[in-house]
Amino acid sequence: MVHARLGIAEENSGKLVSLVRRKARELAEEKNVSVLGRIPFDPIFIKSMIQGQTIFEYSMESEAGQAVKQIWEKSSKTLGI
Repeated sequence: MVHARLGIAEENSGKLVSLVRRKARELAEEKNVSVLGRIPFDPIFIKSMIQGQTIFEYSMESEAGQAVKQIWEKSSKTLGI
């Protein structure tokens, strides 16, 4: 029973993420700014929060963690830091 509820919540969250992602792309195009990357929907965010950890402390090799690292590297390079 709990698993089914989590599955529904996860699915709804995935739809929300897709909507936000699309709106972010539209806004970036409208403002003529580049998108530095995309962080995929990943249940690891929830799992790490429950454990009181960052996604990097919880799992160094997650797809979402790698995306965050790449965005950080691009941001640092762009800002010269």
